[in-house]
Amino acid sequence: MKNTITTLTILVFLLIGSIGYAQKTVAVLSPNDKSNTGFGDVIREMLSTGIAKSEDLKPLGNALTDKALKESNYQIVEVGDDDKITKLGRKIGADMVCVSMIQKVGSNFFITAKLINTKTASVEFQEYLQTNKGEDDLFEKVDEIAKMLTKLEVNITANIQAASDDLKIVEIDFIKYMVMPKDFDNKMDYKTAKEACSDMIAYGYDDWFLPTKEQLNGLYLNREKLSGLRPEMYWSVTSVGGQANAQEIDSGDQQNVPKSSELNVRCIKAVYGKIPSNL
Repeated sequence: MKNTITTLTILVFLLIGSIGYAQKTVAVLSPNDKSNTGFGDVIREMLSTGIAKSEDLKPLGNALTDKALKESNYQIVEVGDDDKITKLGRKIGADMVCVSMIQKVGSNFFITAKLINTKTASVEFQEYLQTNKGEDDLFEKVDEIAKMLTKLEVNITANIQAASDDLKIVEIDFIKYMVMPKDFDNKMDYKTAKEACSDMIAYGYDDWFLPTKEQLNGLYLNREKLSGLRPEMYWSVTSVGGQANAQEIDSGDQQNVPKSSELNVRCIKAVYGKIPSNL
C-alpha cells in the first residue's frame, strides 16, 4: 500500500510538471553555405542536437522542417534578414528559427548562428566564431555554439523592458485596466498579436490580453495618459470571420481589416482588488 501511494505521488508530480512546462519549438534551417564548403548538413545536425539537449527548446525535426519549407516555397535567407526569417517561422508554425552561415575567410572559416523569436521578431541568441586551424577546428567551433544553445534559457514571451512606474491604470466602463507601457517592437498579424499578449509574462503578471473593440477605444480616449502610442492602427481581439476590428489611435476611427494585416499591439490586463501602490 505504501509503495502504491509513493508511486501515485510521483506520477502526480510528473503530471503537474508536464502540464506547467512546455518547450518551445525551433525550426533549424540549413546553413547559408557562402563558400560551398559542403559542411552544411553536418553543421545543421550539430546545432539541432545542441537544441535537443536544451531544457527550454526542442527542434521541430529537420525532415518536418524541410517539408514545411518546401510547402512554403522556401528560399535561403540571409542571416541578417530578421523580418523574412520571422515571417517564415510563423508560416511553418515554429516558436523560434535557428539560422546559421558558414563562410571561408582566407584559410579559416567564419561561423554565425542565431535564434529569432517568431512572436516578437527579437534575436534571442547570436554568436560568431572563427576557426584558427582551417577545417581542423571547424566542428570544434560549431560544437561550442551547440553547447551554448543547450544552456540557453529562453523567455519566448514579450521582451518589453520598462520601469514598473511606467505602467498606467485606465478605467473603461467602470473597470480598471493595467496597460503595458509600450508596444511590441514589431507589428503583427491578428493571430500572432493575440498569442503574444496571452503568452506574455511581465511585471509579475501572466494574464495579459489583447483588448476588445471597446477596451481599445478606451485606450484611445486615454491616449494622453498613456506612453508611446503611435498615431497608427492597433489590433483589437474583436473579430468577425476573416477580419478583426482595429482602431486608428490618432483619429479614433475603427474599422474591420483582414487578419493577415500587420498592425501595432498594446496588451492590457484587468486590475482586481487593490491597485499596486506605485501606479
